Amino acid sequence: MQRTGQQNKCLHDGLRHLADELNERGLDMKAVLPTIDIPWTMESAKEYLFNRIARIMFDGRSSSELDTTEMQQVWDVLMRHTGEKHGVTVPWPTQFNEGGKDET
Repeated sequence: MQRTGQQNKCLHDGLRHLADELNERGLDMKAVLPTIDIPWTMESAKEYLFNRIARIMFDGRSSSELDTTEMQQVWDVLMRHTGEKHGVTVPWPTQFNEGGKDET
């Protein structure tokens, strides 16, 4: 069963109060989130990693507004960061490129 409208209002109100309290105590997101194990999803990696870099590199634009060259540039910066900081790199998938050619 889905949550009710009342539960939704309670959730939003409670989260608003929680956010206000954390801010009042000087506990920003970096202070709170590192202690929680949150698995990455495609959506969170896109929003918190790829699009953040894209917005910085390309005047506030996100992935939906980038051309093919800009997409690759953002990917390269992201891989350099995750490689240097965490030892994690993933090659750009080539199976979806037009004609099956590697565009890197």
